[in-house]
Amino acid sequence: MLLDHLFDGASRRGIRRLCADVLAENEGMLRLLRRLGTIDGSRIEQGVVHLCVLPGSRSIGA
Repeated sequence: MLLDHLFDGASRRGIRRLCADVLAENEGMLRLLRRLGTIDGSRIEQGVVHLCVLPGSRSIGA
């Protein structure tokens, strides 16, 4: 999966956090991001969730 490669590469290169903007109704993507790492802060503005994920801290392997 593309996000797996992105998160693995980020972790190997010392990138400690990745941030994303996701539509609040896109529950599938929000669930996927939670599976790929630990959420390190989030906020919702005008129907968009801005969140940051710690890529080296996967809670469930994908």
